[in-house]
Amino acid sequence: MFGSVGLALILLSVAPSLSLHGSNGSKCPDEFISFDGSCYFISRMKTGRDRARNVCQKLKSDLVSVESQAEEAFLQNFIQKNIQGAYTTSFRGVWTSGKYNPKTNSWYWEATGRPLVHSNWYGNERAGGKIYPCLILGWGASRVKPISEWHNHPCYNGQRHTYAISGFICEARQNINHNSYW
Repeated sequence: MFGSVGLALILLSVAPSLSLHGSNGSKCPDEFISFDGSCYFISRMKTGRDRARNVCQKLKSDLVSVESQAEEAFLQNFIQKNIQGAYTTSFRGVWTSGKYNPKTNSWYWEATGRPLVHSNWYGNERAGGKIYPCLILGWGASRVKPISEWHNHPCYNGQRHTYAISGFICEARQNINHNSYW
């Protein structure tokens, strides 16, 4: 999709001081923060979902899978601290690994293959997967309060219609036995 020079520029813009050795004192790479056995990185890059996932994978992680209420509360706080303009009408959401499977008529986390156990859907958006098969963590345009909701969203992979996406979150599971991640 983009060459090694393009990826290097993306990584520099996404994480200018990225080190994959965890010198920040945790078992996470620099620029990632630790919570409950996972490492998280937030990017403010507005891009399509496939490109966001590719960047995460280059960082030895994947798009986030939100698997508990505690994790969602942590991510909500993480977004508020790391995306300027979060909780305003200009902020809409961040890509996750949530995908709709039309064969099983169900949602799952693409990064782990597991079904959604915890959810926080806005209204009846869970049912909208047939039309918009990707899941974003965000809020509606008229919402201006710090409460996250899940929305189905088109999986745009070009620059077209990424106006509603304010970035993405990468997640890497910590590997306690090997003092590393994933």
